[in-house]
Amino acid sequence: LGLSLTRGGATRWAAAAAAALFLVHPAHVETLQCVSFNEEPIALAGVLGMLLLHQSGDVRAAAGSFGAALLGKETGMAGFPLVVLFDAWRGGAQALYRRRADYALYAAVLGAYAWVRFFLLPGPGSGMDLSSRLPALERIGYSLQGAVTAFRVAVFPVGLRLEYFALPPESPPGWLAWAAGALACGAA
Repeated sequence: LGLSLTRGGATRWAAAAAAALFLVHPAHVETLQCVSFNEEPIALAGVLGMLLLHQSGDVRAAAGSFGAALLGKETGMAGFPLVVLFDAWRGGAQALYRRRADYALYAAVLGAYAWVRFFLLPGPGSGMDLSSRLPALERIGYSLQGAVTAFRVAVFPVGLRLEYFALPPESPPGWLAWAAGALACGAA
């Protein structure tokens, strides 16, 4: 992340600060507590690969990395808006216009993934009980609800309790203790 930001024009200090914040952010510390599940690191590696490859101009490889991120977990779809935001930050509206073909390729990868994920694959429990299969639109609704929650946790993590997923805090001192522990782990 720090390398990606410095390539984009950020100062080394700002890139290091952003990478450190990313390291101790409550939404990511939770993943480290449960090392047996590695969907998030796979999605993260795919998204970071997409960002670096997009910056270097290797769009096909970036699209492949984006696909790998999506296969890891749905949160990999964050790569698409991240490359758009990066281009807007680095080159403004002209860069966005110039890279529209790249965005179309990324949108095609996302569309293919969504088609397979929500329309071709069976719903939960379909192997045991076909009546428990969720309709595709309901599955899309749950995924969108999860994406909104993930965005809220990523943008405004204050007041979260770290457990299997982010919950409201039991108490402010409890949240401060978790934040201090995360910072200590990050410093170590």
